[in-house]
Amino acid sequence: MYEKHRVFEEIESEKKIWRYMDISKFLSLLEDKALFFTRADRFNDKFEGSYTKVNIEGTPTSESSITDEEYKNLINTLVPFSNINRKFNFINCWHINEYESEAMWNLYSQSSYAIAIQTTYDKLKLSFKNTQENVYIGKVKYIDYNTEYIPIGNGFYPYLHKRTSFKHERELRALVSKFPHVNEGESIFSKEVAKYGINIPIEIDTLIESVYVSPLASQWFVDLVQKLIDRYGYDISVINSRLSEEPIFNL
Repeated sequence: MYEKHRVFEEIESEKKIWRYMDISKFLSLLEDKALFFTRADRFNDKFEGSYTKVNIEGTPTSESSITDEEYKNLINTLVPFSNINRKFNFINCWHINEYESEAMWNLYSQSSYAIAIQTTYDKLKLSFKNTQENVYIGKVKYIDYNTEYIPIGNGFYPYLHKRTSFKHERELRALVSKFPHVNEGESIFSKEVAKYGINIPIEIDTLIESVYVSPLASQWFVDLVQKLIDRYGYDISVINSRLSEEPIFNL
C-alpha cells in the first residue's frame, strides 16, 4: 500500500497526473490489474539513481557534522553501492499537468494507437490500498548534475532527482524497493529480483478517472478502446484528445 516517506515530496491531492502508453501496455494493465514498475537501471537515462559531480568531488554541507575525511569515506562507499542498488528499486512514472501534453504524446506513444490515463495524485495513492508492497510516491526535482548536490542522508534521494534536461517531464514517480536477502557468503552482485521490472497490483476503478486517445487516432480506435474497457467491466469514459480539435476561423 501507499506509504508516506519524508524524502518524497507530495503534491496537492487533486492535482491531475497522466501516464502515456501504447495500447498494448494499456491492455496489459487491464488484464493484469497491475502497473508495471521498471527496474531503475533499465531506463534510457543512464544517470538514473546516480549522484552528482558535486557529491563526488565536493565536501560536506554546512549542515553536516562530519569531517572532510569522513565524507570522502562515505562517498567512496555510497557511490558504488548506489549503482548496485539500482537493480532493486522499481519505478512507475507519471506526468504532472492540468492538461494534455503534446510533448508527452510524442515522447511516450510510438504510434496513433496510444492512450493516456488521467487521474489525480490522491487516486493514485488510493489505488494501491490492497497492495502488499510499500509504495512511495513523490515529485522529482530537476538539478544541474555539474553544480548541484543531492542529499546523502537517505538512499532514495538519487531517485527523486534528475538532470534539468528532463524538466519538461514534470515527473511524479512511484517507487517500490525490493532489496533481496543475502545469506552469509553470498554476493549481492549475483542477486536479481526481476530482469526488467515488476507488476504492482492496483485497483483500476479507483485509479483511472478518464482515458484519452491519441490526437492521431481514428474514431474506430476510440470506439475500440471504449469497448475494451466495457468488456473488462469498468465504468471509465474515453475521451478524444483535445489536441485533435479543429481551429475556428469563421463564426
